[in-house]
Amino acid sequence: MNKLLGGVQAVCRWARKEHKMPDDWADPFAEMRLEEDESARAPFDIRELRAIFGAPVFTKSERPKGGQGEAAFWLPLLALFTGARLSELDGLWFP
Repeated sequence: MNKLLGGVQAVCRWARKEHKMPDDWADPFAEMRLEEDESARAPFDIRELRAIFGAPVFTKSERPKGGQGEAAFWLPLLALFTGARLSELDGLWFP
């Protein structure tokens, strides 16, 4: 929800900067945030990362059928560098 609020806040800031809204308009979204619980998801430790990136997909350029070819290589790398979940990135690869 906070990600969506951030998008609305960005649009409101842009609209004010471009003079698309009255100067006296009080932006109700400016400081709006929802309390969030800490994520129960822990980052991978070094041992787990070595196991993932030591797989034949990375060490021998193998591409398993179940891994959808190049997705087996790129999705873990994208997840590592973006922090996104594989299920989130999967939607980008296979719309």
